[in-house]
Amino acid sequence: MNRVEPRRLAIWLPAVAIAATIFAVSSQPRVPTVGFSAALLPTVGHLVAYGSLAVALMVSLERTGLAVPRAACLAVAGATLYGFSDEFHQSFVPGRHADPLDLLVNAIGAGTAVLLLFWFRKRRAIVHRARV
Repeated sequence: MNRVEPRRLAIWLPAVAIAATIFAVSSQPRVPTVGFSAALLPTVGHLVAYGSLAVALMVSLERTGLAVPRAACLAVAGATLYGFSDEFHQSFVPGRHADPLDLLVNAIGAGTAVLLLFWFRKRRAIVHRARV
């Protein structure tokens, strides 16, 4: 039986931590608004949460040796699928409900974050080449 190296498992810790945080927050009957508009906070929260998850998944997949385009596609798909499962989970939480619009926002957040990561990396490479 092959042993998995702790370093290879550690690659996935950020993505697992973000997914666990999403699950914990969606398990709450009410999410505190902390001074934000009650209508704006859920949308921004979904964009940030699923964007962060997609970026963490992409970086983890790249570190396992997957090519960048494939890692990006799998990361967006993985974050979106996790969003689907989370919406289903919320349908069982008192005071919460599943919302197809939230799933769309999750996918938009994941895709946008991965595109921003591509843009940031390309810009950083251009700036680095200009300095050398």
